Amino acid sequence: MYSATVQDAYVPEIVDTLERTATPVSALTRLGILPEARTSSADSQILDCLRSTMNVFDALGDATVKLLDTPANWNSYDSPPPTAVAVKNAQNVLAALRAKLVAPERVLPSAEGGVSLIFVSDTISRAAIENFNGGESFVLLYDLNGRSDLVEWPATAEEQLHVVERIATHLRSNGLAA
Repeated sequence: MYSATVQDAYVPEIVDTLERTATPVSALTRLGILPEARTSSADSQILDCLRSTMNVFDALGDATVKLLDTPANWNSYDSPPPTAVAVKNAQNVLAALRAKLVAPERVLPSAEGGVSLIFVSDTISRAAIENFNGGESFVLLYDLNGRSDLVEWPATAEEQLHVVERIATHLRSNGLAA
């Protein structure tokens, strides 16, 4: 299981989805229930990891809001700063990611104007979710071999969770099929 640490307020690390953890506490955390009592050392470690994971998502949310302070031409290529619409959409995407405990490594202003959520893994697989200033959002799944797949960010919560699962599966894979 990946550790859920925050290196600094802007660079959280990717968090595993707890799929391989088979304890009663992991089932409760998937349902969003955090029991107060700790029943074992393993459960205690899982609860500590979950609390740390929630801190990662809090840091990501804070970093997203701070992007509203991005100046115009922030990258010297005339890129516009993120708008409130892009930040709000990024926060909604983060809520869906939080529900499945899949955290991006970074939240950055997009060169196209908006907010980018960047994912890396210990494989060749990568992903990005772009939330543009005009309100559009999409997911880019790609690998280090140059293959990519573009997925629209869906409108419904149920479809969003399916896309988050697809991102998590992709990040665990060894790239996109040729």
